[in-house]
Amino acid sequence: YETLMTKKFAHGRTEAGYVVSDQSIKLSQAFDDGTTEDGALKSLFIQAVNQHVNVVRLGSGGRGIRHLFALKCLSELPRGQKAVSTGDASEASDNLFEDDGWRQL
Repeated sequence: YETLMTKKFAHGRTEAGYVVSDQSIKLSQAFDDGTTEDGALKSLFIQAVNQHVNVVRLGSGGRGIRHLFALKCLSELPRGQKAVSTGDASEASDNLFEDDGWRQL
């Protein structure tokens, strides 16, 4: 995957942009085929690039998988509960896999 920025959002981090699409698979298959003409390869390439640009645009615009999952998690927090750590060491877990975030995944 490709890392996408969501910095235009408050506390924006990164989003995952998956580079494999139906269009990129068709392009790869056409290259492997060895019989596809140059014009057809060019058309498939343009379709794959356009799809990738669309994925980047959607992810950076807050409509990617990770961002939507984070919004879902935030919406399920009890009223008044903080979504991020206060930095208090007593909140820290010694084991990453015991963390609430890991359990959500």
